[in-house]
Amino acid sequence: MNRIPRICAFQDCDQPTPRKNYPLCRDHYDASEAGEIDKCSNCSQYKPSNFDLCINCYAEQGNQTAGNKYAVESSPKWDAEKDAGADVFYVYILRLAGGKFYVGHTRELRERLSEHKDGKTRSTKGKNPRLVWFTELRSRKEATHLEAELKEVNDRNQREIRRMVIQFEDLAGALDFTEG
Repeated sequence: MNRIPRICAFQDCDQPTPRKNYPLCRDHYDASEAGEIDKCSNCSQYKPSNFDLCINCYAEQGNQTAGNKYAVESSPKWDAEKDAGADVFYVYILRLAGGKFYVGHTRELRERLSEHKDGKTRSTKGKNPRLVWFTELRSRKEATHLEAELKEVNDRNQREIRRMVIQFEDLAGALDFTEG
């Protein structure tokens, strides 16, 4: 008799759970422990912790961007807690093992890169993330909009992302740090 493994309860994850009556696979359990996943306050389904509601509850409340993976991300915590006094935000691109790219944004670039390198970000964990491009912006709003735009470009035309990275590398290579 073949037993079908229980599937992880985190959104579209199809990984089996490590033991019977356990809701999350090992990777999502680790993400939950790291504070990257928690439960929807409306329905108690698992969701990324940077959103207040799961995608289903968000859609039920009439949000037009629900289900759109290119929608601008938002969190009330950013405005209230973390963004007070911040005058620079970064949009960045990481090259992952295998040649794929990851697009993100942050208020603290060094801190966020450290999280990626230490495996604390589910989507880049174990993929040897390396910073290959970044830009500074003056507001979270600008950063989230550019991030959404670049994510769409990354999915539709990765060559354009490659061009941006090559251009950035060429400029970085032209830097002269000798004393004049």
